[in-house]
Amino acid sequence: MNKEKFLKEVARQKGTKTNLKAHKVALNLVSEAEQKAEKIEEISSEASYYADSRFEELLDKYYDLNNEISIEVDNYVINSEVGYLEEACLELDAQLQTIESAAEELGIPPENIMNNYEQVHDTYTEGMRTVIAFRDSYSDFVREINKQFIADFTGKFS
Repeated sequence: MNKEKFLKEVARQKGTKTNLKAHKVALNLVSEAEQKAEKIEEISSEASYYADSRFEELLDKYYDLNNEISIEVDNYVINSEVGYLEEACLELDAQLQTIESAAEELGIPPENIMNNYEQVHDTYTEGMRTVIAFRDSYSDFVREINKQFIADFTGKFS
């Protein structure tokens, strides 16, 4: 507004009473609205960042990590000898039972047939404990991986 218009407006309003309370409320409302608009711009900027790229970046990170974990689990559980552990233990158990039966038939302790019988039997026992611990741990791992680990807040936006 130029100076002339301003002076005319002041002269026009000179004779009228101004309701200060109403103007104060209006000025306060204007200030609040401007602050709200600034906050919306700030939040919109952050939301745009996530909408435009960050969620995709996080998804890529998730896929990379999931792929890395899958490869390690596949290599270890499927392609390594760990899958053979239970079978080997069961084969050893069958062999130990045969030795025990032969020793019983001969009326001698199995240690007389196999010098390190106790050590081999302990190896079998520990191997089976490991099989059970591995199976339980792997089951827990799979269960935890399959759980929803990111909260779903999509209902917040409806």
